[in-house]
Amino acid sequence: MKGTVALILLIFSISVFGQSNEKYFDLSTLPSDWVKLTETDSGLVIYNICGAGNRLLTILQEDDKFGILLHGLQEDYSYEVLEAHQVNEIVEIKAKWKDSEQLQNFKFSWFDRENGIGVWETTYFSGRIDKYKFSTFERQFYFPIVDQPCSDCWGDECDYFPIEKIKRIFADYVKFNESTDSPEDKDEMEKSLNRLRKLQNPNDTKLVLNVWLYYDPTDFPVRQLAYRVLKENKERSILAVKHRLVNPRKSESLESAPFSDLTGLLNNLENE
Repeated sequence: MKGTVALILLIFSISVFGQSNEKYFDLSTLPSDWVKLTETDSGLVIYNICGAGNRLLTILQEDDKFGILLHGLQEDYSYEVLEAHQVNEIVEIKAKWKDSEQLQNFKFSWFDRENGIGVWETTYFSGRIDKYKFSTFERQFYFPIVDQPCSDCWGDECDYFPIEKIKRIFADYVKFNESTDSPEDKDEMEKSLNRLRKLQNPNDTKLVLNVWLYYDPTDFPVRQLAYRVLKENKERSILAVKHRLVNPRKSESLESAPFSDLTGLLNNLENE
């Protein structure tokens, strides 16, 4: 009898302890959109390369199939997820290049879940390994945002970019505390806002939002022009407005315009 019990216990222990701690992982439980963070001496920042922006990662889902898209820079990389498992605290993702049989695997783990920071790692078939911290899309405005100067990439050609023209005109307008602006500047601002489509990074969104708030020379339809740009970049704009509402400047208050107008702007962006 004792021998039988011992045998049963032995078989049970083998079956239990021999099991892998690997289990299926549902990628839909992770945030879908991520923004790369850059390590600096002063901490983590979002660093936007001039002419290229910043690396973004998106988990795609169509029905019960998942994909991963690396984008935001000059080249996009698209992958089909074959399977995903969790081993301890690490999510291991087996994937292949879309429209190819070339495999490329990813790993994900939380670095600071409360503050929306995760670590994404991937190994390219060339052997290169990319391993970076990423912020969730919703938390990106909580990190310092650094833009590489446009002139580092484009020199004097920067003066022709709509976002750079808007930045220059608005900076001069605020610097000199003007209530009017020259016809030339107003004409350039209108043309630049009309030409502007995609907001490349959070700083661009913050700039257009500030223009909506504070660029108010006589006889200039700034809110109509800036709103179109914000609406075309709806998700990022909603985040920027929400962040500004809970992080006002010292001179801003919900008791007075133009800052109080942000509640109406947010309502319009969310419901139109």
